[in-house]
Amino acid sequence: MKRIEFTIPSTDGKTQLHAYRWEPEGECSAVIQLVHGMEEYIFRYDELARFLTGKGYAVIGHDHLGHGQSIADGDSLGFFAEKRGYECILSDMHRVTLLAKEQYPGKKVFMVAHSMGSFFARRYMTLYPGELSGLVLSGTGYTPYLLAHFGKRLSRLIGTLRGHRCRSGLLNKMVLGGYGTLEEWLCTRPEVVEAYKADPLCGQPFTAWAFKDFFRCMEVLALEKDKDRVPKDFPVLLMSGMKDPVGDKTKGVLKVYNRFRVWGLTDVDVIFYKDDMHEIFNEADREDVYADLRRWLKHRV
Repeated sequence: MKRIEFTIPSTDGKTQLHAYRWEPEGECSAVIQLVHGMEEYIFRYDELARFLTGKGYAVIGHDHLGHGQSIADGDSLGFFAEKRGYECILSDMHRVTLLAKEQYPGKKVFMVAHSMGSFFARRYMTLYPGELSGLVLSGTGYTPYLLAHFGKRLSRLIGTLRGHRCRSGLLNKMVLGGYGTLEEWLCTRPEVVEAYKADPLCGQPFTAWAFKDFFRCMEVLALEKDKDRVPKDFPVLLMSGMKDPVGDKTKGVLKVYNRFRVWGLTDVDVIFYKDDMHEIFNEADREDVYADLRRWLKHRV
């Protein structure tokens, strides 16, 4: 396995996106694009990437704007962009997909997206139909339209009054406050939680403007825009811990699953892990999670 670190220009016009590519020994069978979640970064998925390369897949992924090393300045953690932040996140994801296709011509590209990344990935599948050969959603959930719309308007109001980069305890509590402490929702392994707490690139509160962009994504998902553009045979796998509050302890995940079925999608699966919390790729039973992911991919490559 070879790991290559590189940068790619963001669609915000000023930031270089920090990224990695993990290459297997020999020719790859397909490409996996990893999309990370809120207040973290792509290298936290190094173990998963190494597993996948060991099974013959090439893996690629980047730090979103305002995450990891994809920052324009020291004040940019938790901030997407002054304008069109929501669109920039999606466009950046698409740039990485196109890069993967350029570097591995003729290979299928599957996206594996976690948490906040899974929400953007659900919009991605409707916005860029035909680019992916399948989508895996980890730690996703369901947000009703009225809550997403209210959150967007509140975030815009707070950002307008106090500055786009202000960090609001109210907004943070509105999105994450109901989950309890990190020990109660992130992961059952104490070493994972402690490493997250000690990492200066993890857990930095979102700015009001980033919350606005994220709520806009959830608002669009609730409206189910462009759902008819998704091919009916497009494969989707939902994976979640049964103790994950982001997925309302399976209820929110099942709502997403049922909506996909209502759309007419014929290849939709869901897997729950009884003792897991939010970060299933870091859990004690992660080898089982990896094996399930590999099995699903193998049947669709």
